Amino acid sequence: IGSVIDQIIEGLRYLHRHKIVHRDLKPSNLLVGEDGILKLADFGLAKSIGGEESSMLTVTGTLAGTGPYMAPEQWKGLELSAATDVYALGGIWHELVAGKRPELGKLKLKELRKNCPDTWIRAITGCLEQYPKERLSLDALSKVFPKVPLPKPKPAPVKGRTSPEQTESKRKKTTRSQR
Repeated sequence: IGSVIDQIIEGLRYLHRHKIVHRDLKPSNLLVGEDGILKLADFGLAKSIGGEESSMLTVTGTLAGTGPYMAPEQWKGLELSAATDVYALGGIWHELVAGKRPELGKLKLKELRKNCPDTWIRAITGCLEQYPKERLSLDALSKVFPKVPLPKPKPAPVKGRTSPEQTESKRKKTTRSQR
């Protein structure tokens, strides 16, 4: 769970540095490759942060997003910020830890998952604060996890070619048989 959340945090940090809010962060918009690397997907609702374009209302005046992961300011059509995505991150994190979405104003993580670390409970609670200014920043959240280097992506095998690992294995076998 920690690796998944850490990768979401890093993906959101990248978006927010480029003044983009995702607006529809949810489990089905998280893709994990065979190499274990997570990617944020579906930017159909993403918008620039700041100015007139940062409210949640669409051109037709309807709300856009996925209900259980929408921050209170999204529901109200107020200005969006990086904290909007942090709220959705908190909902996803809660769901991963507890096996269910958080109930509004009723976090029962210790009851649902007795071995949940206290630092995670504080961080999830900090993500799900009612008011955007009270939510934890992505910088603060990234300190929850020790930095472990992600695995390097492996190149996809090409038909008819041997991978570097296969070549090395054949070389070792040949060397042994020549002795």
